[in-house]
Amino acid sequence: MNSKQLIDTKRVGQGAIVVGIYRRPLGHIAPNFDDQCSYEGKYLSRYQPHPKEICELDLDELSALLLTLNIPTAHRVIQERNRTGGAYFLGRGKLEEITELAQQSCAGLIAVDGSLSGSQMRAMERLSGCQVIDR
Repeated sequence: MNSKQLIDTKRVGQGAIVVGIYRRPLGHIAPNFDDQCSYEGKYLSRYQPHPKEICELDLDELSALLLTLNIPTAHRVIQERNRTGGAYFLGRGKLEEITELAQQSCAGLIAVDGSLSGSQMRAMERLSGCQVIDR
């Protein structure tokens, strides 16, 4: 792989698994604003609420970006989580689930709609056996 190339296209296999995080921040329950509020009953905190619909749209965009590189999307995975972080960013159980999906569909790339640290990316690659990229 060229040092300037971010994705090793030889390792992509049959496509990519795109992964999004729907954050359920810790905090207070949003007030009920009749039927006009899409955040009804959601948790709010210092983070901007990230509704699941926005996460879906972000994954649509990420899939389209990958398609410009001739990398089809094999699966889409959304994890609801209070916070991101830790060694695998997603949680070990979710990453194992994604790894199983990758093996079943022969996908060789996991594209995360978020920012990963270098150690998180390496840990995810070690556990999954797939190339991992972030947004």
